[in-house]
Amino acid sequence: MRVSILRTGEESYRFVWSFHHILMDGWCLFLIVGEAFNTYFAILEDRKPELVPVTPYSEYIEWLERQDKAEAERFWS
Repeated sequence: MRVSILRTGEESYRFVWSFHHILMDGWCLFLIVGEAFNTYFAILEDRKPELVPVTPYSEYIEWLERQDKAEAERFWS
C-alpha cells in the first residue's frame, strides 16, 4: 500500500492512494476510505476524529479455534 501527498500548487495538493487488490476489496475499501476522510474532515474542523472501536484480531483467532475443523474440511472438499 502506498500513500502520497503531492503539492500541485501554492495551496493545492493531490492525495494518491494505491494498493494491491489482495489488500482491500470493495467492502473494506468503503470502510477505510470513509474513516480516512472522516478523520481528515474532523482535523480540518479542529475536532477530534470519532473512530469506531475495533475488535481485536485475537478475538477472531479465538473464534477460528472454536470452529469444527472436521466440518470445515467436509465443506471445503
